[in-house]
Amino acid sequence: MSYNWYKGNVLYGTSSSNTLFVPVSGTYYCIATSNKGCTAKSNTTVLVAKSSATLPIITKALQPNSTGFDAYVEKSQPNTNYGNTTALIALNYVTGNPLYRAMLKFDLNSIPSNAPIISAKLSLYSDSASTYGTTHKSFYIRQITQPWNEQTVTWNTQPTFTELNRIAIADGVSPFQDITNIAVQNSVKQWSQHPTDNNGWMLARQTEAGNPVGFVHFASGDYSVASRRPKLVLQYAYAKIDTSAATTFCNGDSVKFTTNTGAYTYQWYNGNALINGAVTSSYTAKVAGTYSVKVTNSDGCSVVSSQKAVVVKTNPAITITPLGNTTFCNGDSVKLQTNGVGTYQWRKNNNTIANATAQTYSAKTAGAYTVRVTKTNGCSRTSAAVQITVPCKLPSMLNAEDNSLFHIYPNPYSDLINIESNVTCEKLSVVDFSGRIIFEQEFSNQINLEHLKPGVYFLNLLDCDGNNLYREKIIKVN
Repeated sequence: MSYNWYKGNVLYGTSSSNTLFVPVSGTYYCIATSNKGCTAKSNTTVLVAKSSATLPIITKALQPNSTGFDAYVEKSQPNTNYGNTTALIALNYVTGNPLYRAMLKFDLNSIPSNAPIISAKLSLYSDSASTYGTTHKSFYIRQITQPWNEQTVTWNTQPTFTELNRIAIADGVSPFQDITNIAVQNSVKQWSQHPTDNNGWMLARQTEAGNPVGFVHFASGDYSVASRRPKLVLQYAYAKIDTSAATTFCNGDSVKFTTNTGAYTYQWYNGNALINGAVTSSYTAKVAGTYSVKVTNSDGCSVVSSQKAVVVKTNPAITITPLGNTTFCNGDSVKLQTNGVGTYQWRKNNNTIANATAQTYSAKTAGAYTVRVTKTNGCSRTSAAVQITVPCKLPSMLNAEDNSLFHIYPNPYSDLINIESNVTCEKLSVVDFSGRIIFEQEFSNQINLEHLKPGVYFLNLLDCDGNNLYREKIIKVN
């Protein structure tokens, strides 16, 4: 079965395939011919291609080196491979009936999948070595329809090609003529949407039999002058996805993605799932996933960005366990221990404690203690605070020098008590044996306690932080 495809009433191309990739607007139909010569015409389909030109556009030039994919084959040497030569030759010649065809293919993997192709232009440069005839002659550029290998392809193993999207190049004016900016976007559009169809192009003379001699002779990817190698310049629509921060972060952090700004509409995705409400040119990701954005112009044409992976690392779960009572008299302490695994930094009242970097810490003074633990993955967390109180400083805990700092008299007393202190005190209080505060005021050198019932009490002198500087038992008489 063969198929003749028509655009309007003009033959668009002949193929053995019953499917057609259509890159441009038009009215299309197909006439199929069976092996017995019977024909049938399909219905007519009208296709309208909307413009992608107002989408963000990037220009990229592909010009492969010696690792590129190009070769030529020669009919008179049917089993010889010419994959490493510096030339691409398409030739017909009467004497000896030599016939050459050239093949080249560009790797389009660097182009985002399904990116709308705005333009694609192929440039072929003379290798300045031609000895055939006087000028370049007309040739065709056809799409190859089978895979081929640069290092093994020969005349006998050359791939097939199609007349669809065929490009005709007219006679040149010089034997060393460059043929530049050949419009090949129809082929590239197909290959962008169907990468497995990309088998490159075949260069062959338009008339491969009889006189006159005709040839084209271009530099290959193995040519010594890099600028003379085949070049494909592409313009395609794209949606960038940028971020100024790392996409691997600790739980609780985030990363902001941005894309092109302009007269577009936007939709962000995590994997294949649409993110509800994410319809601006930026998005802040807080959870793990693979993020992308679709950018759509006013004609309804869209382009989807590449995906960016976000990795969220876990934070340590941190608690502090006091290994003892958190309320004690000055001179005692309590050991605090954290369950976290990593590196440690202890703090008191949100201030870093110097050299407190072990898993345990002995707290000796009042305050709110926390610890920040950092895991090997770099994530940190600060624990909840443990409050340490130091409510007393008993005379038995004072050395001789401390006793010289305070003097309380008379004791026992009946009404007034005098206080002499060489240390600044802020407050004083009187408590009974149960610890209940029964009197409290700002510090004074003399206080009247005649209203207390006869009995035994404790007089506390406190500093500005509420810590006890001194405690003395007092006795009320009468």
